[in-house]
Amino acid sequence: ADGKKLTPYQTGSACFGAQLVSNTYTDGQGVLVFDDTITSIGDEAFRSCYNLASISIPNSVLSIGDKTFAFCTSLTKITIPQGVTSMGDEVFWGCTSLASIDIPHGVTSIGNATFNHCSKLRSITIPNSVSSIGEQAFYSCSKLKTISIPDSVTSIGEKAFYACSSLESITIPNSVTSIGEGAFSVCSNLAEFNGKFASDDGRCLIVDGTLLSFAPAELTEYTIPNNATSIGVCAFYGCSDLTNIKLPDSVTSIGDIAFEACSSLEDINIPDGVRTIGQSAFRICSTLESITIPQSVISIGKKAFQGCTNLIKIYCLPATPPAGGEDMFVAGSTMIKIYVDEDSLSAYQSATYWKNYASYYMGHDFY
Repeated sequence: ADGKKLTPYQTGSACFGAQLVSNTYTDGQGVLVFDDTITSIGDEAFRSCYNLASISIPNSVLSIGDKTFAFCTSLTKITIPQGVTSMGDEVFWGCTSLASIDIPHGVTSIGNATFNHCSKLRSITIPNSVSSIGEQAFYSCSKLKTISIPDSVTSIGEKAFYACSSLESITIPNSVTSIGEGAFSVCSNLAEFNGKFASDDGRCLIVDGTLLSFAPAELTEYTIPNNATSIGVCAFYGCSDLTNIKLPDSVTSIGDIAFEACSSLEDINIPDGVRTIGQSAFRICSTLESITIPQSVISIGKKAFQGCTNLIKIYCLPATPPAGGEDMFVAGSTMIKIYVDEDSLSAYQSATYWKNYASYYMGHDFY
């Protein structure tokens, strides 16, 4: 903005479909006048208009482009006409003063990162015309306590509600057929899932055997349901109050970042039957002191146990070293001991990535 008069980030006809002919500010009201009817507001039209506090969009507008109001950090009020049927990605990204908004009936999707980092957003109405909620759509909307997902929605994108730390419960309608990784991760006050895919105890979303999300509020211990066959990406990321987690024998894979930053975790079992442990799966589990890697494991991703600063006993049961990755464990501590079968000692000492921990190995008779 120039003083009190707003200067849009984009002013050309390519953005508005008409030419700006007048920009005035009188009696507390700014008015933009164009030489023709406006039916669309294009990409980045008002991006980074930091002093824009409110705006009324004319009824003639049918579509709003990408990043149209991104980083309008003073925006508190916006009226979107009911004729709007299309809204792009990142439309309100970083509108940190926006507390409430109504999405018009007719809009069919909430785009990727539409409300990303709208940290004061408390209330939003999603109409039943919406069929998809995009990736990171409500990422880090930390004041959002409740949201109603209409039964028109069929897909919820990756990290759609990631770090919505005030969200207390969520109901997944029967219409939903897909939920992306990390959709509800780092929702520290989330206590309950309801509806489709919810576990019997309401604490997990399990889709086709993959535990995608966990509701951690007020829990320090948890036993994962028996119908989970894999732990999804970011499923328990940042669940810093959990001290004990029990995995069922049905689990065969642990995804990337699955338990990263579970900083109070003291005890977790990896069942015999798990074949893969993903990248950063247990990274920064800084209270964990010992772990047993079962014979079934064939691969461990990079940084899987990096930052586990108190991890001093690692019992590695596979006779053949699993495929490894860089920085699997904390290096440099004289306290760490990695116990492997005596007959496999030389194999571990020479295997790619495993040889980096040659001085930590102790022969052990597991069998």
